[in-house]
Amino acid sequence: MKINYSYLKICLTICIRGHNLNDMSHIPRISMAAPDHYCIPERPANKFQLLGRFRQEANPDKFHRETIEQLNNLRFIFMELGIDVVVLPAKEGLDDLVFEADSYIPLQIQDPETGVIQDIIILSKFAHADRQKEVEHHRQYLEKHWPNAKFIEAPFNLEGTGDHVYDNFRGVIWAGSPPCEKAGDIAAGRTDPRAHKWLQDVTGIPVIGLEMVEPFFHVDTALAPLPSGHMVVYPNGFSAESYDLFKQRAFRDYGLDPDKYLIEADAEDAQKYACNLQCFGEDIVMPECSQELQDRLHNIGYNVHTTPMDNLIASGGGVHCCTNRWDVRHITGGLAAKTGIALPKWYQQILSGKATSDEGNT
Repeated sequence: MKINYSYLKICLTICIRGHNLNDMSHIPRISMAAPDHYCIPERPANKFQLLGRFRQEANPDKFHRETIEQLNNLRFIFMELGIDVVVLPAKEGLDDLVFEADSYIPLQIQDPETGVIQDIIILSKFAHADRQKEVEHHRQYLEKHWPNAKFIEAPFNLEGTGDHVYDNFRGVIWAGSPPCEKAGDIAAGRTDPRAHKWLQDVTGIPVIGLEMVEPFFHVDTALAPLPSGHMVVYPNGFSAESYDLFKQRAFRDYGLDPDKYLIEADAEDAQKYACNLQCFGEDIVMPECSQELQDRLHNIGYNVHTTPMDNLIASGGGVHCCTNRWDVRHITGGLAAKTGIALPKWYQQILSGKATSDEGNT
């Protein structure tokens, strides 16, 4: 199903009147950032930006208007689905702020001893130094409105939920990193592999690291877990070794048949950022993609809502990149454990503290 909200010409609001950020009860909530200063840089950081820069320069005013309209469309889809949307204010000089996923990882984690839910925000350390200002902007805003959260600064390069996608079916985080031979090349990947083990230790959540293949530089550009246990994945977004590891960890270790639970996107849909989606229950919100992929998702029980994201994809971002879930609550073992699926051995080892840095996250 395609929803056309192009007639809604309301500019994105840059305030959150009526939102109580301290009330983090488990309701669907998502954040976006106002696109006032969004532009594609003169020196492209990834291959998507090479063509995107030409589109922007051809008619800058039209490009800006279309960008606002596309994000309005996305926002109103969320609102129609009953999702609480918070829009953070823009700031001059932060051209990439619109990619809301990258600056932090918000998690709700239950203390195993007290049962108290702790709000944790992992602050990113960007591979691209110019983007670090985005983290400070987020921190100042979130600390003011979310004072009870625990803020933790990453000691290694780590790029938010863009490179760390929580899988609520398995209770794990899928994380991306560049190939060793391309470490430091931001077009090939962003997060330092050492950050995976650090994040696992800090949160107690198993982190499974995957090696990216250019131009898919963040894990959310090529992978999307669904609450039913299905995964939407572009195989060529990962190295062959990592893709084999992914299939083992995601399916075989849980006794799931990949032929049933693995939904592979083709190259054309991957370029349209079809894997870069958000899922709320039975509703999937994703960029425009092939009818075939939409039908496959519909056939396993999902309502599919597509929306144009061309101007954001032109810089390397889609629906997931432009949003950040504030309602992610970790469940040990994920929904799979609640259905009676046994925890894999490597998961049990991580929980017991016996896993090495190579078990469960490489």
